Amino acid sequence: MKSFPCPACGASIAFHSPVSVQAVCTHCQSVVVRRDVNIETIGTMAALPEDMSPLHIGSQGVFGSTQFTIIGRAKMAWAHGYWNEWFLWCDDGRRGWLAEAQGSFAFSFELEEPWPADIKRVVADLKKQVEPKKLLVANQASLSHIQVGHLFRFHGVALQLMDVKVARCLGSEGELPFAAARGRSAVALDFSGDDGGFACIEYSFDTARVFIGEYMEWDELKIDGVRELEGWT
Repeated sequence: MKSFPCPACGASIAFHSPVSVQAVCTHCQSVVVRRDVNIETIGTMAALPEDMSPLHIGSQGVFGSTQFTIIGRAKMAWAHGYWNEWFLWCDDGRRGWLAEAQGSFAFSFELEEPWPADIKRVVADLKKQVEPKKLLVANQASLSHIQVGHLFRFHGVALQLMDVKVARCLGSEGELPFAAARGRSAVALDFSGDDGGFACIEYSFDTARVFIGEYMEWDELKIDGVRELEGWT
């Protein structure tokens, strides 16, 4: 873990993960970006809208034999709602994510390039259908030509394209491995399999990210350190 003084207020900002490049100061809400050994302020982050998530930064859990701690969050919105993308610091050094939407959880790891040939083909096919430069004005109707229901292969496993949506970042907190400014736009494509397999491809302008994992039940995650919410047991 490395700590830096906030350029705006001087409070200590900790980067727990070596891949984190953005952090939000908990004292003054300044958005701080790390470049090599230097950090700089690129603005301030408005308070995130309240939700009923039991999770928060500092919550810990388990995925199989991998222990993780939540160190950041990006809150995403689309035409029909919103969801949380929790960034995880895993004890085995991998970059983990826990997507949370309406009580559903999908645990995934980002797949670093170079991708296997089958995943490269998926990304190449989808790039032909999504024009990154139009993301700022994209809406759900503009994605209607992408056929939900098609089968693709990820690491040899058949997954079905279940959902295509334009997503925008409502804000972030903690630390993240990329700059997640408020209003950042992306096209998200979610895939699932009969055995609970999960994958997601995200386009943000000319950048593609691939995430592979599985859907999880709350009890399987063995979360420790949850928020106290009325009615939550």
